[in-house]
Amino acid sequence: MEEFDKVLLIALDTNLETENPFDFACGQVGERQLSFSKTVLTDPALGDRTKILFFHHHPFIHNDPFMELIDARELMRTLYNRVDVVCFGHKHVSKSWQNINGIKYILAADNSPGKDWAREINIVKKVITITDIKISPTVA
Repeated sequence: MEEFDKVLLIALDTNLETENPFDFACGQVGERQLSFSKTVLTDPALGDRTKILFFHHHPFIHNDPFMELIDARELMRTLYNRVDVVCFGHKHVSKSWQNINGIKYILAADNSPGKDWAREINIVKKVITITDIKISPTVA
């Protein structure tokens, strides 16, 4: 958890340690991180901050139920109306959703190698804008 000028960044480890071959692509937040998230997100002292949560696995079913977090429903209940932006990747397909489950923005990241654009999250006085920006190539 890190705070920058009224923006709170919260990272969760969704890696699932398993030997079951059917679990290879899914992840899990786990009870400890769910409890931590709920405590932080309901702390009145942090109430006026913009909250951004990020992790690897899908927080909801997106075409492939084997890629969803095992405890996705519990996570979404914890986040409902408590977080402003959720960022995740895993499938490496860029997508965005607005106003889903009480969350202003849910952003799925593309893979970055070789791309000529990136997504920028800009926050000014609690107003969030999401913009795709061109990346200039680096010259060696």
